[in-house]
Amino acid sequence: MLYENSTKYLNSFGFHFLNSPKNSPYQLKSIGWEIRTSRSYSWDGMKRKDDNEHCIFQYTLSGSGEIRISDKVYALKKGDAFLIKIPDNHHYYLPESSDKWEFIYIHLYGQGSIVQCTDLLSSYGNVFKLSSDSPVITYLWKVYWDAVNNNIEDGYQTSSFAYNFIMELHRSKVVLENNISSKYSLSIESVINFIEHNFSTELTLDDLAKIANMSKFHFNRTFNAVVGTTPWNYLTKIRLEKSVELLLKDNISIDCIAKKVGFSGENYFSKVFRKYLGISPGRFREEHFEINNYSLKL
Repeated sequence: MLYENSTKYLNSFGFHFLNSPKNSPYQLKSIGWEIRTSRSYSWDGMKRKDDNEHCIFQYTLSGSGEIRISDKVYALKKGDAFLIKIPDNHHYYLPESSDKWEFIYIHLYGQGSIVQCTDLLSSYGNVFKLSSDSPVITYLWKVYWDAVNNNIEDGYQTSSFAYNFIMELHRSKVVLENNISSKYSLSIESVINFIEHNFSTELTLDDLAKIANMSKFHFNRTFNAVVGTTPWNYLTKIRLEKSVELLLKDNISIDCIAKKVGFSGENYFSKVFRKYLGISPGRFREEHFEINNYSLKL
């Protein structure tokens, strides 16, 4: 993208049109290309004065910034992006270690934007990398230059921009997941094999990440991309499937079954069982006791 040596075009644009679709689920609030050099640049996600929920995507072009998500701080270098919802527990700012942060951002609102942002966060996480020539960033610049050139005329156009940008993020997510699946399938397969043979033991996310030889964050994201669910959900489902076999085959206490499949005790097991199957383990056993071959796949 030809933004180099064009800093005279640095600007931010806000949009509000009377000629707009009523209650559009996707809408563009603002877009901007900025260079921040002052420590006063600081946004706390719990202190912003927006009336409704919003989401922001911000992509670092040069320099560096930082963002705190809950209690974890991420350094943001060239090529790093973040996606956040407002309000939420985050804070992004120019840190003491940086004298400049150059970025391009887009600010969206509308119920559809929030729902899709939530879905994207479950796959991407808040912080991730994108190449400067990726379709997401290319489209972001397209919208920005349309704003610079005064080519944005009504709220129908801004609604379309918001929707299309989110779809580019989704498209990028699919490409990322396919790449991850191909690259890490053997590592994840070894974890799945381990879970299926050790589900009855006490396991933590750290234990599973070590088997895959990944950091906990990277492992959680990679497993989700390859398998389609989080490692903890996968482990829970395996345990529940095994518990159903025991409930119908063995006349042993529910507390004993809970411990045999890896739960700490009957109370927690019953809570999880009810959450996934909508019925207590005891009631399930009563209703299915005459069935010899019951197969459950969650």
